[in-house]
Amino acid sequence: MGARETALNALITCRRYEGWSNAVLKDCIRRDKLDARDAALATRLCYGVVQNRGKLDFYLAQLLKGSVKKLHPAVRDILHMGLYQLLELDKVPDSAAVNTSVELAKISGRGQASGLVNAVLRKIAQNKTALPLGLIHVRLRLSNLLTGQSELRRCRLSARPRRTETAEYDLASAHCGRIAIEAACCRIYDPFGLIGIRLKQTVLAQTTVQPKGFAQTIFISPDANCPDDSESYAPDRAGYDLSEVYQLREYRPGDSLRQMHWKLSGKLDRLVIREASLPVRRSVLLFWERTQKAVPEETDAQADVVVTFCRSLLEAGVQFTIAWNDATEQRCVSQQIRSMDELIGLLPRLLSARENEGLSGAELFLRSSGEAVLSHILYITGRVPEQAYLLGQFGRLTVLSCGASGDGAICFDCEHYAEQLAELEI
Repeated sequence: MGARETALNALITCRRYEGWSNAVLKDCIRRDKLDARDAALATRLCYGVVQNRGKLDFYLAQLLKGSVKKLHPAVRDILHMGLYQLLELDKVPDSAAVNTSVELAKISGRGQASGLVNAVLRKIAQNKTALPLGLIHVRLRLSNLLTGQSELRRCRLSARPRRTETAEYDLASAHCGRIAIEAACCRIYDPFGLIGIRLKQTVLAQTTVQPKGFAQTIFISPDANCPDDSESYAPDRAGYDLSEVYQLREYRPGDSLRQMHWKLSGKLDRLVIREASLPVRRSVLLFWERTQKAVPEETDAQADVVVTFCRSLLEAGVQFTIAWNDATEQRCVSQQIRSMDELIGLLPRLLSARENEGLSGAELFLRSSGEAVLSHILYITGRVPEQAYLLGQFGRLTVLSCGASGDGAICFDCEHYAEQLAELEI
């Protein structure tokens, strides 16, 4: 500490009394009785800081949140000495430069600044780049896995040296789907933007843009041929199945006379209503055909219809299975949905189902379904394939066609589907 403390005292004296550094430094070395080795180090530190104050302040400005001029003069000198050792004195270990600077802050009466000195110098020790990074140019490739669209966007970011920062960049997609974001090209430039170095590492990220949704009421006709249609009931919600009583309560204006419990009302001498139970259905299949070529607007409309139907079924207390065809692997993908959380968890995978040529989903389902028994099948497609109507052998079939017509199909278009499908009975 002798040489460094002597150099610090010389710097403080020069600044306070505006003295010549060579004369002040000689007096300090003579007073502290330094040997030749320590005197050489003190001289190198004192002269090095005096000659490079502007450069050292420039580096400190990149690392401090506030202004360098707001630092206490003694703390500023200590930081200058530590920074000079880290950048210019190769024979001084980084740990020694940092630790001795922290000790100088304590013995000079600036112990409260020792944490600041330690943090700043450690950041510099981790990265000794001679010049700060000035500019980062990034070319982003955005790919919609659902619609197959892809576009490039460019962004410019500024980079401060020896610091980890987060930059916010707003991205938008005209259509729903799973969006893959790739840093296709990233270059780091000097502060003047003249010399660029390309980074080889690519950065990948994904996010999901959900469909906007629309208001819909869905009516489900009971199917006596499917025993699974009403084998259990929701324990916490009333419904519409009068064959099973959810609870008894007093009459309220507007209640239907069909719900009246006449026998109990006569005994209690007041009107009693039977609230219907809500059947929990497990045999509803919602199938999305993904082998039909469609423009992005039509794919967006179909996805919105599929997700809205899923939400409507859950709101009606219907547990169902959603399926779509993976034409690349020539198989059907299916998932049972019992709650809104399960639907939300499935959306990234569902909205990544890109259209592919191959066997239609209806044909794949016919090959793999065996002797499936379903109460209702909701089939959503563009052009209706011939095999689609064969699905009617497994349950009551409802076909919805986007932008095309078909025998017995409910047609909708990509502009007015919210009004066209506001109410639907299956």
